[in-house]
Amino acid sequence: MTRRATNIGAETKAPPKKPNEMNGTTDTITPETAPRSLAKLSKIGIFYLRKIIEPLGGLDTEEQRQAWAGMTLDRKIVFTKELLEQFDANAAGRGELVATPSGHDSEHITPHDLIARVNHVEGGIDLDPASSHLANTVVGAKHIFTLEDDGLTRPWFGRSVYVNPPGGTIRLGRTTMSTQSLWWEKLGDEWLKGHVESAIFMGFNLEIMRHSQSAPLSIFDFPFCVPAKRTCFLKEEGGVLVPQTEPTHANVIVFLPSKLEDCLRFEEAFSALGRVVLPTLEHWRRLSASRAPRPVKP
Repeated sequence: MTRRATNIGAETKAPPKKPNEMNGTTDTITPETAPRSLAKLSKIGIFYLRKIIEPLGGLDTEEQRQAWAGMTLDRKIVFTKELLEQFDANAAGRGELVATPSGHDSEHITPHDLIARVNHVEGGIDLDPASSHLANTVVGAKHIFTLEDDGLTRPWFGRSVYVNPPGGTIRLGRTTMSTQSLWWEKLGDEWLKGHVESAIFMGFNLEIMRHSQSAPLSIFDFPFCVPAKRTCFLKEEGGVLVPQTEPTHANVIVFLPSKLEDCLRFEEAFSALGRVVLPTLEHWRRLSASRAPRPVKP
């Protein structure tokens, strides 16, 4: 709280700010009046970020709203800044505002042999947040979130979580972001908070290894396996699951453990598929120190 001196040397508190003066903004904030720097945008809160991007088309579609809900605060701030830059460029005749999704691929279901390896590591799956009732006939998770449940916007929980996110990309301002990147950031956030004790993430393609390096947690922070052969995911044909005959992408499988000793079980389960890379002891100590002290249900 700032103070100011009176004319007799005494100090009095400055009058409290009204609600619509907090954070240097007002209830009628617009794209024209919004701050442009990341530092100032980081101080105005999620409520006002939404008020900025809504007139710019950033939340027009359900897919955009789901993507926004799944973003970390840092990602929301960057997204808002990008939309403002596009808005300014468009106003100056230098560009066009783009804030629409660029497509969504159908789901690819994990094959039985990989689920068996996941179960060897985890001893069962408590939650699959990116699933369907058909997919769960293979995965066998105790709890699932389907497309209708919108797993990106829900709190996650459980001793063990398995995530095989849908494919596709979404346009966020000038940036094209893979949907699996959004799911990776969501998983990392839930793991750090202790809502998820341990988890295994299936990366549909190796691009996620590149994208994750700009996320709060990188795939390289954790044990991972790159299978020597491309995974033949299952797809639905006439209500029946059949394996892909010509898979198009190399894959990565990532383990977010609850303790370092569990990494050896991951290596035992997946080393037959390809090279397993483990974090150093010192790196793991630093990473685990940043977690919530124990798993808690949100």
